[in-house]
Order: sequence, then structure tokens, then C-alpha cells
Amino acid sequence: MSTPSQIEKLPAVPASAPNSARVELLEASNVESIRDAWNGLAARAIVPNPFYEPWMALPALKHLAEKSKIYFLLIHGPANTPDNLWGLFPLEVRAKCLHLPIRALSFWQHQHCFLAAPLIDRDHAAKAIELFWRWFENNPLRCRVLDTNYFPGDGDLQPLWTEYVIGRCALALNEHPRGLQDLSGGFEKYSTEISNDQRRSYRRRERHMVAFSPPEYRQVESADELEHWIDDFLRLEASGWKGRAGGGAFALNPRETAFFRDLARSAFEQRHAWFFSLRLAGKNIAMIETFFTGGQGFGFKSAYDEEYSRFSPGVSLQMEFLRRISQEPGVSSVDTCAAPRHSLFNAFSNRRRIIRRSLYSDGSAAGDLIVSALPLLRWAKHRLRPNSVPDYLRRFTARASFNEPDHN
Repeated sequence: MSTPSQIEKLPAVPASAPNSARVELLEASNVESIRDAWNGLAARAIVPNPFYEPWMALPALKHLAEKSKIYFLLIHGPANTPDNLWGLFPLEVRAKCLHLPIRALSFWQHQHCFLAAPLIDRDHAAKAIELFWRWFENNPLRCRVLDTNYFPGDGDLQPLWTEYVIGRCALALNEHPRGLQDLSGGFEKYSTEISNDQRRSYRRRERHMVAFSPPEYRQVESADELEHWIDDFLRLEASGWKGRAGGGAFALNPRETAFFRDLARSAFEQRHAWFFSLRLAGKNIAMIETFFTGGQGFGFKSAYDEEYSRFSPGVSLQMEFLRRISQEPGVSSVDTCAAPRHSLFNAFSNRRRIIRRSLYSDGSAAGDLIVSALPLLRWAKHRLRPNSVPDYLRRFTARASFNEPDHN
């Protein structure tokens, strides 16, 4: 997290009438002071987002934001009303935008954050969004461009958001569907909506696993069990492909290890997570961690023992998890939080949600010029550095393929 010496001096917040809404820009180091109001807002959010709730955001600030300039823009309702925190926008000032030397403001997204939807009170959403844009048009952070990162492209927030960005100079960077497991009709209905081939393959592999050794599914129920689960997960994740160079296993980095431990404990204490595992022949061979908020699940991390990959233990664990969670009151769906074109999670999802990343000008002449020029600058960069485009955004087809013979 930024130290006070690293954070720019913020202007004083102007006084407001007691019966009017107002904005406040809070330094990240002070955000824990509003924890109670923050928790209340999370429960009323128009779009549930566990990644911006205090039990997850505070461990991330502690362990993953050492050199970042992070602020929280708060939208306050009239002081004489209950629940008067109407909006919380976690913001990061970046020196570069799309790897170009352009100062930009973004919705904060660390490497383990899979949704960048601000927390906005569903009953005051329009006013909170309006006040955010008014603030951004004259923001004291000297940023002319807003980067939304992983913003929801559908759902209840999208129509309200669109209303306030009409007419603004904007650039849509990418949009992709993400696997969503809709359980509103129960597990049996869900299971009929995935492909027959996938169901048959799953059942065949499960039979082979049962014949090898009876599987045992376990959910963490106590703090002591959680500590053992954390140790086993870190070991299991690091033992597979994620533990190799570039794999991103938590155990490879002390800060990430500490973040994972603190987050797991915080989520467990606040009853926002399921820690689930599949044991075979006396040891864990597949493990998943899933967060819950606002009646929705969010897949976070998974690991499996590659020695048992012939049984697809991760699929068996996921299906048993969905079977059990579908019986919990109030849980309607699980966002897989999977990468675009993820073959496994897409195959076992019966719905999709849209994730969209866009850039917006602050409305100034300089902001409009920057956003308007970015497509040309991106084109030039990609021509000079073809590999700078992420794999998931590259085209499936190549121009030459239409002239090649069919080898199928």
C-alpha cells in the first residue's frame, strides 16, 4: 500500500449542506475506518462484488499494493439518513495506459481480482453514478482517462452506467463472455443444460475413480481445519503446472502466500467462502475456494493433483460442490471467474455473463484527444510488437487458412 509520503496531497473536501449528497476522496491507508458502513453498502450493492468488500480488499491492500497509488472515492448520501454510504469506487492512479506513457485512473484490479464493479447502493445507483462522473470531470488526481478494467457488461448496473457515458469520448478495448453456472432451477435442471458429451465423459471418469478408490468430499468447518486446508492447497497448487515458471502459484511468492492465508481466514470468519476438497486414497487430490456474496458465488482458486488427471478430479469436485451449494437458500448462480475461452469452465457453464473493458475521457479537450488517438497508437504498437496482444484476445483464424487444403 502507498505510504503517506508516496500519496499526493489531496485537496480538502468542500463543506456540503446536511441534506445533500457529497463525494469524498479517501487515501487507501484510511479506508479501514469506514469498515462498518462499507460492509453495509456491500449488502445493498446493485452488483455483488466480493473483490471490493473489506474482507478481501483489506488483505489485498496489505500484501499486493505496496507500490500502488490507490484511493477510495466515497459517495455519501445526506447526513441525516441511515445507510448514507451510497457508493465506493476503489481507484488506482497509473503512470501508463495500455503500456503507453499516459497517466490514467482505473478501477483498482490486482492480479487476483476478477471483477471491477464498484459497490453502489441499488436504491441510489443513478445519483451515485452521476456524482462519480461529476467528480471525475474535475478530478484532483490529474487523470484524463478512466480505465474500467473488468466491468460488468450486462446486469442491473449496465443500463444505468450506459446512461451516463452516452456522448463521452470512449474506447471499447475488449468484451468477452465468462462462464456462469445458473442454479436458480436447481442442480438437476442445471445438469441437463450442459452438453451430453460432457455429462457422459464426467460420469465415465467418475466411475473409474470410484473403482480405484472411494472418493471423499470435505468442506472446512472449523478454524483448525482451515489452517490444514490452506497448507494442503498451497502444496497442491505448487506441485502442478502453476508451480512451474510463469504458473503463478501462491507459494512461489511470499507476499502472495501471506495474502492467500489472510484472505482465507478473513473470508472464513465472515462466512463468505466455501473451502472444499476431494480426497482419494487418504490425500487431497483436488481443492477449490469459492466466495459468496449477495446470493451469488464467485470461483476463486482451484488446484488438483496431476497424477490423478485421468479421473478429472477437478470436474468431480466442482460438480459435487454445485450439487451441494444448489441446496443452500439464496444462492442462485456461480460466476466461474474463469479466463476467456476456458474450455473446462465454459463446458460446465449453462449461462454466460459479459465482461467489458473500456476507456473514457474526462470530457476535457486533452482527454478526448488521448482516447481518440489510442486506437492508432495501439495499432502502431502491435505492428512493432506483435506479441503484445494477450493470447485470449488473438484471433482464432488466420488469413492464410482460407487458401489451405482441408486436412480433416
